[in-house]
Amino acid sequence: HDDVRTRVAPDSLARLTSVLRDGYGVDPGTGGQLFLENPLSNLFTRLDWQFGENHSFTLRHNWAGAQRDSTPNRASFGPYELSSAGYRMEVSNHALSARLVSRFGAGHSNEFSVNLQRTRERSTPNSTFPQVDVRVNSQFGGFGLNRDLRAGSRYFSQQNDLDQEVLQLTESLTFARD
Repeated sequence: HDDVRTRVAPDSLARLTSVLRDGYGVDPGTGGQLFLENPLSNLFTRLDWQFGENHSFTLRHNWAGAQRDSTPNRASFGPYELSSAGYRMEVSNHALSARLVSRFGAGHSNEFSVNLQRTRERSTPNSTFPQVDVRVNSQFGGFGLNRDLRAGSRYFSQQNDLDQEVLQLTESLTFARD
């Protein structure tokens, strides 16, 4: 914690933490070092089936899952955020694709495909109490610096969820000319 760079004295941070914890019974989090997690998983499957000389079928499924911890602002600009201002984003994406290709004489062919993508995003705030901004004046060697401290859930973290399905159907008929 670099007091001058962050423009927040440790006693100002401790005072706000104490008021929120002891006076209001909420956990404002910490202003110290953060340990963020960002795991990512992927799984891909594919099945190819050739039936007859002129027909093939392909089925694919791709799943991706990820989690990302947001970083509360610790830069030298904007409000200095305690860890309770962060949130975790969890994402799951399934993509399923089926394709049937049929070839007919004289270069004619037909391709039919179905694609379905399902996305889920969940945003879980680190805290359930409302966002609080407090302006503090910290003293550094006779100089006073002002900075806002922020604790609590971000305004819209709980409402940033996404449920989305996309269905795509494609029919491609090809006639070759001589």
